[in-house]
Amino acid sequence: MKLALRAFGGFATEVIDGRPDRFERIEIEGVRDVGDCCEVDSTSPEYFSVYLRYGAHSDDVGAQCVGDFESHAEAGEYAISLAREYDWKIHDRAQVAG
Repeated sequence: MKLALRAFGGFATEVIDGRPDRFERIEIEGVRDVGDCCEVDSTSPEYFSVYLRYGAHSDDVGAQCVGDFESHAEAGEYAISLAREYDWKIHDRAQVAG
């Protein structure tokens, strides 16, 4: 099973690299492995990823993954910890039944 090969956890410190001002918010997405890559699949995900979205004032564009988690709850807890530390809003785009 592919998930057994995936290392779950967060690594925001390495991505932020002492420059949190480059980012404007946190996003949670459901994700699925497809072949040798992954794609957003928030309706039937295999796992959940947490992303930091670059701000308009940053030289970078898009979002950077900062963690993969087996459950939506774990991704949410990690996102909340980052939101509290850096005062970012969370956009939870995963659709979780329940």
